[in-house]
Amino acid sequence: MKKTHLFIILSAFCVLLALISLNSCSKSSENIIENEELTETGYTQTAEPVPVCDKSYDGLPDFIITPRHSANSRELFVRQDEITGRGDGSYENPYGCLQTAFKYALPGDTIYLLEGTYYGRTTVSTAGEEDNWITVMPYKNAKVVFDGDFIGPNEGTCIKVLATSKYILFKGFEIKNYDGAGIWTVGNSQYIYIEDMEIHDISTPAFTPYGTEAILGSGQNFLIRDCCFYDIGKDRLSASDHGIYMLEAKNWVVDSNLFRTAPGGGIHQFMGYQDKVWASNIYVTNNIFAENLYHIVLSSCGNFYIKNNIFINAKETDFYILNHVSDTYISDNIFYNAYTKDSVYEKGTWCADTIRPNRVKSYFIFSDDPEGFRENIFEKNFVMYESMPFRIKYGGNLYARLSGPDDIGQKDSFNTYSDNIFVKPELPLPELIKSSVITAVTIIHCLNH
Repeated sequence: MKKTHLFIILSAFCVLLALISLNSCSKSSENIIENEELTETGYTQTAEPVPVCDKSYDGLPDFIITPRHSANSRELFVRQDEITGRGDGSYENPYGCLQTAFKYALPGDTIYLLEGTYYGRTTVSTAGEEDNWITVMPYKNAKVVFDGDFIGPNEGTCIKVLATSKYILFKGFEIKNYDGAGIWTVGNSQYIYIEDMEIHDISTPAFTPYGTEAILGSGQNFLIRDCCFYDIGKDRLSASDHGIYMLEAKNWVVDSNLFRTAPGGGIHQFMGYQDKVWASNIYVTNNIFAENLYHIVLSSCGNFYIKNNIFINAKETDFYILNHVSDTYISDNIFYNAYTKDSVYEKGTWCADTIRPNRVKSYFIFSDDPEGFRENIFEKNFVMYESMPFRIKYGGNLYARLSGPDDIGQKDSFNTYSDNIFVKPELPLPELIKSSVITAVTIIHCLNH
């Protein structure tokens, strides 16, 4: 391998350093309550806002702010109680469910989830304030799991956040086995942060025409960070099932997450009506996308910044462009695909034959609307495809034998390509990682989650 290529690999894999900090935010909660035997909420004289957790928000866009609450804010405690659901929110007599805690929560409150398995659905309509966020997190790194299997089939979304909600942080717990979505934010909810979460095995009954998602979201000023999303749509495995499905979204950061084994898109931006921008100013940075049908699906959007991500083995397409996508900046990413154009994956693993054939197409870019896909920039990406020369398809025309940005430019005069490197992988991905200064531990842990 040329030294130039190796240098780029070493540099690009530094994005994995961000993943090493998974769970560090929740661990910092130990600094909030020092006495594990606390039996009642105490108050101090100062109202100086203090951070919810000590993890730095440096390096993120200006619209991402550090969650804060006043030092005299309350702590509310919850333990799932299927019998009575009673309690006053104190440590020794906690509320019986998260829904009750939100009913009584005020700006600045921290809702601590005590260890255990939770069930049922929660609807959130409460609003925090800029200096008084509402935080939901496990108490002292407790193992907290919301499990939809306890409530039977067709019970819908685990947590639904209504449009009136703002300044809320969800952090550090697990959601699994729900139908519909793990977390659904509705309308113009604002400043909703989702951090250090594990959302998986989300299902939708086979008869419904709708998809299922780890996160289904509309709203402004969102941060989704340090999460693992995998095995979405576990029952029917439809191409309509996604890791994150964005609707009307503005000012979002999706950073340092793992998106794995989505039978649809790792991230899917809503296929909205033409002539309207449904999502804008979205930052997708430092993530790992692995073994999704499509890694990123874009439509009716602008100002996406896709940088420092690793894209591994898309079953069909790294970027699926539907319609009206402009002003997207895609740079400093690694694209690795060991499939050839004749690769076939196991029947039933992803989608039934009646929905989509099982033959891997391995497109780098697939666009249904080449006229609406313009003024986008691809630069400084490192593309490693086993099926070199790799394939790009625009508007039904297959452009084969593309081996570099010059070839793309001859076919695509609407977008800009510069300083990209296109090579056939000389080593399997794990070996490439091992050869870098970053060990394989982090990525292998994520991929084997």
